[in-house]
Amino acid sequence: QIEWLTENFEVVSYAEAARRLSCDVVTLKRHLVRLGLREFDDPKYAVATRIEFPLWNQPCICCGSTEERDKNQYRCDACSDRLMRSSEGDSDYDYKLTHPNVESLL
Repeated sequence: QIEWLTENFEVVSYAEAARRLSCDVVTLKRHLVRLGLREFDDPKYAVATRIEFPLWNQPCICCGSTEERDKNQYRCDACSDRLMRSSEGDSDYDYKLTHPNVESLL
């Protein structure tokens, strides 16, 4: 369908193309914008831009992992997941501080 649309979007009307793709005209226009085939002035057809957040390798406050994650995220994803599961009462995921200097932190 994408191939047909890219080859024929200038030849057929929006209504005809929408019928061919089994969608309405608004959805067709959104597809055209996302594929980069057309641009419309109406803000409802605007494509959201991705915001790139800065990353860092700050050691995790729980396990000391230096995996890259969003800046100001102080726990790695694994520790955050364990913390969330333990707060939900999941007994299989007991959360424990495993940072090498945990005694100095207490």
